[in-house]
Amino acid sequence: MMTEKSRATLALITCLIAGSSSALLHAEPVSNSVRLRQGWSQGESEWFHFTTQGSHFMPYAFFVALEQAGNRRPLNSPEFMEKFRCIPQSPTKMNPDGLPIGFVADPGSSVQPGLLRDNRSLGFTCAACHTSQITYQGTSMLIDGGPTMADMDALIVAIKDAVLNTHASTEKFDRFADKVLGTESSLSKRELLRKELRKTLKAQSAYIAMNKTSVRYGYARLDAFGRIFNNALLAVGSDDRVKPDAPVSYPFLWDTVKSDCVQWTGNAKNGLIGSLGRNVGEVVGVFAAIDTGGGDRVPAGYGSSVNFKNLRRLETALHGLKSPHWPENILPKIDQAKAREGAKLFKTHCASCHTKINWWSFLPFVKSFKSHLTPLNGAGGVATDRTAAALIRDSRGDSGVLRGERKLFSLKQTYDRVEPVNVMVEDTVVRVLIGGLEGKRTAFNSINRALMQGNDIATTDDVAEKDDLSRLMPTAAAEATAEQQGSTLSKTPLVYRARPLDGIWATGPFLHNGSVPTLYHLLLPEKERPDSFHVGSREFDPVKVGPVTTEGEGTSHFDTSLKGNSNRGHDYGTSRMTDEQRWQLVEYMKTL
Repeated sequence: MMTEKSRATLALITCLIAGSSSALLHAEPVSNSVRLRQGWSQGESEWFHFTTQGSHFMPYAFFVALEQAGNRRPLNSPEFMEKFRCIPQSPTKMNPDGLPIGFVADPGSSVQPGLLRDNRSLGFTCAACHTSQITYQGTSMLIDGGPTMADMDALIVAIKDAVLNTHASTEKFDRFADKVLGTESSLSKRELLRKELRKTLKAQSAYIAMNKTSVRYGYARLDAFGRIFNNALLAVGSDDRVKPDAPVSYPFLWDTVKSDCVQWTGNAKNGLIGSLGRNVGEVVGVFAAIDTGGGDRVPAGYGSSVNFKNLRRLETALHGLKSPHWPENILPKIDQAKAREGAKLFKTHCASCHTKINWWSFLPFVKSFKSHLTPLNGAGGVATDRTAAALIRDSRGDSGVLRGERKLFSLKQTYDRVEPVNVMVEDTVVRVLIGGLEGKRTAFNSINRALMQGNDIATTDDVAEKDDLSRLMPTAAAEATAEQQGSTLSKTPLVYRARPLDGIWATGPFLHNGSVPTLYHLLLPEKERPDSFHVGSREFDPVKVGPVTTEGEGTSHFDTSLKGNSNRGHDYGTSRMTDEQRWQLVEYMKTL
């Protein structure tokens, strides 16, 4: 008769043979932290984490003084920031207040002069979304350029709740005012401070209302394009907004500057102006202040808070960033014999799309990597979820003050009443670039601080009412039907970009929408992939290769049946492999 001990041993062996290690792994207390070697020094890494791009989310002094909603603990406490899977840091010379990675102090101010001792703004840099931290059996690994696990949407709501609580509570406000004003506190200054706090509350509430969607992002995802679109629509005074209901995983950065185009759909071109424009668009999405002039005519150049010098320096720094190698001093050693067999399978099934970076690209006129843009449907189509690609291609809206204006770099074309939103984003980016060349900067009361800093131009109720998507994407349903039948109503097919896969082991969950938790699951037939799983654990599964997906404290539930969450597609023969072959291919991808 089998004893209880032998049953447990058999269960353990069976689980290991099946590759179901996720259920056995659990997050242990972190006792050791390492920064993986990726070509940057410690100083270069810290500079990337805490260098401003010109993002103005809220007054800096407010953020460091705020308490959490419902208690007296600091908002900027490591425990609270970890709740949203931001990466807390200890104070350093460059980061004296111990901000999480990617949270930065910008010298620009949105508060009237003379009120605060510290007039800087809190903003975000690309490191907030493109730095990852994974753990394995008590060791934490920091990966520069990797996709964050953060839930930025929930974080912004939590910050707004802290501001709301502080504004509503006399006791909280008094403690807040003592920290912010210090010895310069007076009745008149406290009243001015309350007014500024209300402006911040109004701005954050309006931003949340403008980007309201029924789709929960959860950890490790964000609809950045939907939010960039909305900021651009706001900048031109449009009456429309886009529902940002197409969250995607954060792309990794180490191949960004070596590719001809970037983003999941390849819609952002690289090159001298292209890369700068791409970065300006990113800052527009993370709370850059933009001054469109406010007059009857649209100026050629907009003033902005964008820090062009630092954007160029950040782009230059990325040339030195390398993909992380599988750390065999921390993770289990790679089975080289199995990996060699996997390399043959990769060449057959994967290499035609996921080509390698040309490491000679540092030489003049040598191309580094040409992206393979894979159609959604048809022969060789990737057949994954269409939501993100459709939002970028199909979103349309009222052109606001651009209506009737001549299009940039065109002699005859003018803007119609309704235009593609991506065209309006490009217009905004180009005008910000022109404004930079003209030396224009935003003043304290710039027009686009209406939403970011809470002026009275746009109220929470105003933007909350503008949630009808029917005019913005009028042909989406018809196009979806046509594409299912193998045709399209648009001249531009929906595509997704196949990337180089160096460092892919450190970038799960997988597919553009994060709907497949591990590399092993990605190689299974569609029907055998998990219908649901939990996201938010930093613990790494080195067998299946990806995050541990068991339910734990603070994890979020991922349901593949919801809009934008489909885990179908990307089957290029792997569903017909034997399980042994799948494990060989997984082992090889650890070496990339």
